Amino acid sequence: MATDQRTTAEERTDALPPGVIEELLRSPRRRALLRVLVDRDGPVPVNDLARALTDDGASRAERRATRTEIYQEHLPKLTATGIVSFDSMLGTVEFLGDDALTARLSALEDDSKDK
Repeated sequence: MATDQRTTAEERTDALPPGVIEELLRSPRRRALLRVLVDRDGPVPVNDLARALTDDGASRAERRATRTEIYQEHLPKLTATGIVSFDSMLGTVEFLGDDALTARLSALEDDSKDK
């Protein structure tokens, strides 16, 4: 049965604790995934996320592996915290927003550019 795991900003009463934000942003791949979602306005198909996270010359198998990684590793953590919604019927992911997470993501990106 397909599920639509949506949590609106109104349903989340608290900002994420700093430790949770750090855990979510620990993975470079998850940071890249979140950057794509933050930059897009609205739902993004998982296939498009996989394409965005792989090199242009990536094989079909590499994209499939990335898509599997998104489904099995990243989506469970992101949906559990209410940062994203996942619509399994459409295969789309949407960033729901968290100001502290977005600020920390930008700070990490700025730090990596300075190095």
